[in-house]
Formats: sequence, C-alpha cells, structure tokens
Amino acid sequence: MAGYAAHREEAAALVKAHHGKLIVFDHTSSGKGKGIESNLATAVKHADIVIVMLHAVSHETANKAIAHAKDFHKLVATSNINSPLSIEDAIKRALNREPVYQQSSHVVE
Repeated sequence: MAGYAAHREEAAALVKAHHGKLIVFDHTSSGKGKGIESNLATAVKHADIVIVMLHAVSHETANKAIAHAKDFHKLVATSNINSPLSIEDAIKRALNREPVYQQSSHVVE
C-alpha cells in the first residue's frame, strides 16, 4: 500500500481480515535502510496487490507505484479517500481486474 502509513493499524487489521499481510511504502524512510517498505519498487515487487491511497501520496509517487505494479504484473487499484470501505472496494477491484481508478463516494466520519 502506498500512502496510509498514519493509519497503519487500521489498514493492517483490514488486510488481515482478507488473509493478507500489509506492506506500506513510507517515503519518509526512503534511503534509510528500513527494509522493503523504504523502497517503492521493492515494496511493489513483494506485494500481491498494490493499493495506492491517492489522498496520501504525491502525484509522482502514485504514478510510480501504478507503473511499477504494471511492470511487475501485480494487481493494482486506487482509493481516493481515507475509508476502510474504500480500501475494501479497491481490493475487490484489483482482484477482479477492474479499472485502477474509480471515484469513491463513501462518507467518512
């Protein structure tokens, strides 16, 4: 997952509910040797599904994450709001090979 590091526990619980393991790319650790989460290409390479949190990353990082996912033949989707339901929708879209981008309209409280 690119972005969403501030909500890591919530995202980890959601991914775990789908029998997965969360890898969050954190640009603040880039180049500091903190494992696969410090390098975007490496994080994407080790992922089965790539979810890009558009509201939490720069345009450049989002484009790079999606490009890496396509280069490594990974399932990929985006979420444009901070909502567990939106992340679940993105996971579903990725698994079903639906469009990468889809506007979310969930109300976030």
